[in-house]
Amino acid sequence: MENIMSLMMPRSVLSASATPTSPTAIFESRPDSGSLQIHSVLDWQHAAVLPLFLNAGMPEFISNEEDEFSQQIIKPKLPDGFDKLPVEDQDRERELLHRRLVHYHYIISTSTYNRIHHKGLVYRLNSLCRRIFIHASAMWEGETIKLLYALIDLVVDWERVVTDGTPCPVVFTVEEIDAAEKLYQALKNAERGERLLRGHVGCGEETWVPAAHYEESKALGQELKRMTLEAWADDKETTEEEYAVVEANWPLDDMDEEELKEYK
Repeated sequence: MENIMSLMMPRSVLSASATPTSPTAIFESRPDSGSLQIHSVLDWQHAAVLPLFLNAGMPEFISNEEDEFSQQIIKPKLPDGFDKLPVEDQDRERELLHRRLVHYHYIISTSTYNRIHHKGLVYRLNSLCRRIFIHASAMWEGETIKLLYALIDLVVDWERVVTDGTPCPVVFTVEEIDAAEKLYQALKNAERGERLLRGHVGCGEETWVPAAHYEESKALGQELKRMTLEAWADDKETTEEEYAVVEANWPLDDMDEEELKEYK
């Protein structure tokens, strides 16, 4: 891994400049003047000092870096003939437009108000370098497919990434690439479904919800579970095993702390 990253590192101010990453909790307010004021910063244990080409990136919750259209930094719009699409396809296009617009305006605003950050953000290997670094250094959560998928992207585009003729130190077979693609897309769709489900119920990351809305959100989550299980039960192709998996792994259920003790 060190050999790969050394070949991808830029020989410029992007690697010479090191700045602390933003911590994860910033308390702010907008007084009557309308200007943003930062009152305190928490969770400094998650901060780190990184070179600019690794430090410059979008917040994960607004990033759309894997979308080829967003990579072109072109202002997005709804497709031609949008009004003639089925309602489900219109919803999908609206969601896609929203992600692309947020991504686009973040980059444009950064180019105006934070030139140093923008310099690292538009580095041609920024997204790929950061993906590999983040997934390689992240705590293991039962799956390494995102790291594997990033490495496959690197291998496929190796001649564009490293232009001095150095051979790629990593090799994947066609079968390995196909298997990784299948698993990655399945997990991506599952994560998208869970994200939409959390948004509908009003939950944040890891199903956090404001205390005042807890009972309402919990009841809505259980109602959605009941409706989902009914739909699965009515589907003649659903097996008992599949039904049991859905019932046991509903993402909005309470976590059983006892089941996790053996992993601590």
